[in-house]
Amino acid sequence: MMVWLLLLTQAASPTMPVQSAPPIVSQVRSVAPDTDRAIVVVGRRLEETRSALDACLARKCPPMDDMRATLAHADNQFVKGDIAGSRETLMKSIGRNRRFAKTYPIAVAGLFRANGRIAAHLGEGDSYRMSTLDGYSALKAGLPDTDPHVLSGSLELADMFARLGQTDTALSRYRSVVKTAHQTGNLVVEGFARFRIVLLLDAQDRETGLYGTALKTAIGDLASTTEPALQPFRDALQSVTALRAARKGDMSGVDGVVAKYRSLGLKTPLLVYAPTLDMIDAPVSTSANLRSSARDVDGQWVDFSYWIKPDGTVGDIDIVRESPRLQRWWVGPVQKMLGGRRYAALALPATDPGLLRVERFSRTAFWVTGSDSRMPVRAAESRLESLDLTEPDAKPTTLAQPKS
Repeated sequence: MMVWLLLLTQAASPTMPVQSAPPIVSQVRSVAPDTDRAIVVVGRRLEETRSALDACLARKCPPMDDMRATLAHADNQFVKGDIAGSRETLMKSIGRNRRFAKTYPIAVAGLFRANGRIAAHLGEGDSYRMSTLDGYSALKAGLPDTDPHVLSGSLELADMFARLGQTDTALSRYRSVVKTAHQTGNLVVEGFARFRIVLLLDAQDRETGLYGTALKTAIGDLASTTEPALQPFRDALQSVTALRAARKGDMSGVDGVVAKYRSLGLKTPLLVYAPTLDMIDAPVSTSANLRSSARDVDGQWVDFSYWIKPDGTVGDIDIVRESPRLQRWWVGPVQKMLGGRRYAALALPATDPGLLRVERFSRTAFWVTGSDSRMPVRAAESRLESLDLTEPDAKPTTLAQPKS
């Protein structure tokens, strides 16, 4: 599956941030990595957020207060590793508040978005799909079709279909967004949709070799646009070429992209390149017992801290939290992938330690219908869900879905 790595695909929304979009996770304080490397995670205690939600419900608080308290507690549960509990908290709030979509469309859509993110970490593919659809419906219930939030919701739908492997549906949705955004003059959303089409076709062509012509057409369509607002998206086509070369061991193109963004004077992380992580299943050469246990993806998550240095390289990678049942054999490849990332250079002195990030990785697999029964079983292919715990509007990313 594709990896959303580039500048233009990292924003949580191509318009304005959607209200109450979780999980918003812990704020992080730290000392420089060359001292005692202490990391202090700052946040409200789980008991505090639970009590706040309970008190809100006891006094029959207004819907917006309910949704804010819900998100705060669900975020906390997720960070502490109670992912199923986090989803239960969200589902109960959805039951209470979905009827207010017409009045509070952005906030209700935020609940559905949060539930979809949690569902992805649990391998609940159907719930992820339905939550994304319901979130889009909530936006349409209270906002006109031309509203930027609705266009962004349509873009999220396309992203969801792409992540679930429904390529044709995703491409159709992206193209619909391009048309609507162009007609309404929302060139930023149009640019995001056009560039996502290029990325999806590039990924599918690498896997199947069947999308070369469509990819060339999509690149040409974007490159031939003339609107100034689409210039960043035309520039980003260089990144696609650079990533293709990097997969063959030539990092010069990535170095060029990093250098190009140096002039932007960025003070926030901007991921330019990450090594491909194609396999997160136990290798065939391992013992039968290990291969069998590898099918168990329940409770498989780990939180890494790492420093993004001023030159955009990554170092000082440490595990700060992990699930009690963590199978460590898959952690090493993820750590190696993290170490190979390249971010755009930061506007910091060369002697500065850089920026600290904390990122959650969950190894999971979708539930599917068994071949010899109607009982749901885990899919044979594992997938890795990622969420930046240091950003208030972080989005999960599927980093790998091994080929069958």
